[in-house]
Parts: sequence; C-alpha cells; structure tokens
Amino acid sequence: MRGLGRAVWSLGLLVLCASGPAPLAAEPPLGEPPADERTARERTPAEERLTSVRVPWDDEPVSRLTVGRIAAAVDLISVAKQERAHVNRSAAYSWVAPGLGHYVNGETGAAIAFAATDVALAVTSAILIAQLLPPSVQSRNLNYLQSSYSDIEERWRSLTPAELIPATAVAMTSALLRLTVRHLAAGDARRASFEALRRGTIVFEPHPLGTTIVIP
Repeated sequence: MRGLGRAVWSLGLLVLCASGPAPLAAEPPLGEPPADERTARERTPAEERLTSVRVPWDDEPVSRLTVGRIAAAVDLISVAKQERAHVNRSAAYSWVAPGLGHYVNGETGAAIAFAATDVALAVTSAILIAQLLPPSVQSRNLNYLQSSYSDIEERWRSLTPAELIPATAVAMTSALLRLTVRHLAAGDARRASFEALRRGTIVFEPHPLGTTIVIP
C-alpha cells in the first residue's frame, strides 16, 4: 500500500509540474518566517536537504524528471513536514508546561530546570499572596472549609481595593515572571528540537499520503 501511495503522489506531482509554474510552497505558520527566508540554522535537516534538491530542479525541464526522483522528493517533503511540526510542538509544550518541550527532546537537565523555576515561582507567589491578604480573609482567621458561603462572601465584599493592592501586585508580578519563563522555555525548546533532529535522536519516517506539499 505504501508503494502504491508513493506512486500516486509521484504521478500527481508530475502532473502539477507539467501543468504550469504554480508554487508548491504553502503559507508558513503564524509567527514563522517564509520558508525561503529561513536561515540554515532555522531549517530542519529534511528542509535543508529539500533546499539542495530543489536548486537543480529550478532550471531543469520537466521532461527530464523521473518518477523515482519525484517519489524521493515526496518522501523528503513528508519528513520535512513532520520535523517542522515537531519543532512547533516542542515550543507549544513548553508554553503549556515549561520543561516539557526539552523533555521530549532528551534534555532532561534543562527540563528539570525550567519546570523547577516555574513551580518555585508559583509556590512563592502563593505563599506571599496568602500573607499579604487582609487579616480578615486569611486562612488563620477564616476557616474556608467550615464557614458558610455567605460568611466568606461577606468578608471579601467588605474589603476595600486599597487592602488588596499588595497581594494583587505580587500576583501580577508572578504572572509576568511565569510568562517570561514560558517564553524562554519555548524558544529554548525549539533550539533543543533542532539539535535533536540534527543529532538523529529523533527520526521521522516518510508518510506521503498524510502530508502537504511544502518546499522550504
């Protein structure tokens, strides 16, 4: 079945090449540079190989293209798409949970460092906020498990905005710091994913029937 799928894709690509100069490159994901403008450092291994394959094709007549060469290019395009998805996925993981993107790329030390930083910020801010809340709503003066909802609501409604300024300032600072950690973690996870792909610790197999044609 895989051989049949590759043959179908190859013939389809050959028809596209013969029908006119329609571009094969798709729009890049939001926030990413166009494929042609990516530097070598920003390309995955398969995208780099695709670039070297495409250059001789630019001025080559379609009649000289063989089904075998097109099939190989389709396989490479499939791998390039999977590698690019892995890079983006690694960054997304670290936005959700700092360190997760590093973990999936085998960088356990960096994963622990980013995760510990995020947890430390969360715990520290929670402790500070609890201490900076007005005494009337602190847990030592109000039993949240046994008090009625109306009593808890009345205590909180009686507070003035000025009383909540210290705790609110700590909460906002903590949120900004944690967003910064996520931003740094996502960027470094992208770097880790590129390195894992170049080292060969993460390898993708061609899946021509499940790919979109994207030429970097």
